[in-house]
Amino acid sequence: MLGEALLAQASSSPDRVAVRAGGDTLTYAALHARAADVAARVIAASAPGGTAGRRVAVLLPRGTAQVVALVGTALSGAAQLAVDVANPPPRARWLLADFAPHLLITDAATDAPGDVAPGVPRLWLDAAGGPVSVPTRPGAPPRVPAGRGGHPAPATAPAASPGDTAYFVYTSGSTGRPKATLITHDGIMSRLCWLQRSHRLTADDRVLYSSSCGFDASVAELYWPLTTGSQLVVAGQGAQRDPDHLADLIARHRVSVLQMVPSLLDLLLQGRPRDERYDGLRLVLAGGERLPPALLARLHRRTTATVVNLYGPSECAVYATAWRCPRDPDPTETLIGTAVGETELVVLGPDGAEADEGELYIGGVGVGVGYWNRPELTASAFLDRLGTRTGRFYRTGDLVARRADGNLAYLGRTDRQVKVRGHRIEPAEVERAVLADPEVRQVAVVPVERGSGTVLAASLVLSRGADPAVVLDRLKRRLRGELPDHLRPALLRPCARLPVTANGKADVLALTESCAAHLADTPAPTADPAGATAPSRTERLVIDTWRAALRVPDVGTDDDFFDLGGDSFAALSVVRALEKELHRELRVSLLYTHPTVTELAAALDRRP
Repeated sequence: MLGEALLAQASSSPDRVAVRAGGDTLTYAALHARAADVAARVIAASAPGGTAGRRVAVLLPRGTAQVVALVGTALSGAAQLAVDVANPPPRARWLLADFAPHLLITDAATDAPGDVAPGVPRLWLDAAGGPVSVPTRPGAPPRVPAGRGGHPAPATAPAASPGDTAYFVYTSGSTGRPKATLITHDGIMSRLCWLQRSHRLTADDRVLYSSSCGFDASVAELYWPLTTGSQLVVAGQGAQRDPDHLADLIARHRVSVLQMVPSLLDLLLQGRPRDERYDGLRLVLAGGERLPPALLARLHRRTTATVVNLYGPSECAVYATAWRCPRDPDPTETLIGTAVGETELVVLGPDGAEADEGELYIGGVGVGVGYWNRPELTASAFLDRLGTRTGRFYRTGDLVARRADGNLAYLGRTDRQVKVRGHRIEPAEVERAVLADPEVRQVAVVPVERGSGTVLAASLVLSRGADPAVVLDRLKRRLRGELPDHLRPALLRPCARLPVTANGKADVLALTESCAAHLADTPAPTADPAGATAPSRTERLVIDTWRAALRVPDVGTDDDFFDLGGDSFAALSVVRALEKELHRELRVSLLYTHPTVTELAAALDRRP
């Protein structure tokens, strides 16, 4: 299983470089030694019952320690959940409380608040992936000792059954709360074996590990190269915010295989025209959201790499279909392809009969166990038979059409689920968070296209007498502290009432059109209030670029770019506009470290 595959590769190529992360370079032998030490501690902490059925959460920033912790957990045979440290603390606490781990692997800085997963035993690692002592304090959870004695590294990976859970991954939930899918060892191993059969990695390949560890694509990014003897190049925490940094990382480490959501690929290609940074790419895997034909054409112009469009819900072990994109594709459509290894695809029409167009059901070994502690949701989405077909099937909610050559085309959804930067989002989860404000009576959240990406827009009906400015300011600040950026609406728009259809439901089409129109028009700015200090020349330049990128009429010098609805796409647009005006190169990260007009303008004035 997964641990055995990792151990076998470490044994067959001990001196080969396995991981490059920041300034660290680990051989397979060094990676295995550190990961095996973690595995031994997980096993010891699980005694006397062993690791079967044990759950381990990893809450670490991207880097060597995170890789060691995840590989070590896989070697131990326990099921793992990787939690992105970029999550706001309330969300991380909720995820860990729902997951209820038997052990939390983290570090001193991340665990400093002391309120994450209270009562759960800890294993702290240093930046290199070595164990460190967890200080004892009153009321502190149990700790796994840091001493190296008494925990011999396992010579073999504990036997995991094919049907044992390998990992959990959380996705947005239609009930307003995230839900976790359980994926088995045979499910993920089936996908890794398919990847290697179809796109063989060699010792010369370098694979970029850049996806959020909370995104299921990261599982394949991490374990495919480490089970085949290739090199894993780790992008540091927050690297996705800076496409120029990612592009430089790709060039510096001669990355040959890249997996990204199309929206991030689009950001990379919007970078400065130094095409040689991508000369080493031989394979680009795009997935997680629609691949626009225009973006595919640009990829082919900028690289000689093979481009593969991948599709698959988290419930089916990362991938279910693949389409090797031709270099002269249909300019109006990209396809999601045909089934990957050991996957069965069934399309049912409205009458429940098999058809060439309808809802997609997925079967095969990659289909997950179900949803963690959600028996009703599991029963509605995971089926033990489909008509006369036996075996486990997952009902995707995705509408597809089978083309004459057998490839599938993605048509849309049967429900309200949307994708933002590759993340599945249920608008109900965002609506629940907005409705927690006592002065919001009704809300409807819809997806809207802005620039080259999708953003969320929320239309609000407020209580009588509520001050819209006060409510919106309060909402923006609270949502920023509770929701990850892909779940935060870029637009919060008060309205007198929500438009409804003839049957009384929110009119999603009308809401989408009105929100899109709002974002499409950049209203004229209002006059500065009396007595206000006039913005400096640089502040005025920053304000103008923000207004153009965010489609907002008023921007104050103390306003926060991200509270106004900014995201990575808008940030890149701002930086490119500033570069044009200032005639110098800038990093997108500058906007993240200086998010207000005043701070950004001061930083720009300090730089030559």
